[in-house]
Amino acid sequence: KVSTEDLIVHYVCEIMANFTEKHLAKDMKDGNLGKEVEVTVNIPNGCGVFIRENTENSIEQKLCTVSELQSVSIEEKSAGGNKSIWFVLINRSNGFPVTLYFESLDTAESFVSGLDGYFRLIHN
Repeated sequence: KVSTEDLIVHYVCEIMANFTEKHLAKDMKDGNLGKEVEVTVNIPNGCGVFIRENTENSIEQKLCTVSELQSVSIEEKSAGGNKSIWFVLINRSNGFPVTLYFESLDTAESFVSGLDGYFRLIHN
């Protein structure tokens, strides 16, 4: 007999099997804002966090798997006047921390919330 919980888990896995979430950001290189990048949380391509320059011929690179995430945080910095910029720091077990810059708090929170959700889905 199949339990309701088993059916829910199977259903969620079926839905997530082809799911990809993309966000535009800028990377940080040596303390300076770098190029615009596309950050992807991708389930079908190895359940990980991927990054690529936002250019036509760039190649996607894996930052880490969702399991390799150690912590993710958002920090606000003043951009002069009343404008703020939002930095997301990704600490991972497979390399140096990565810092991404998002133009809005909503986008930064959406990205971090997505990572949190995938991590909980995989580990709980």
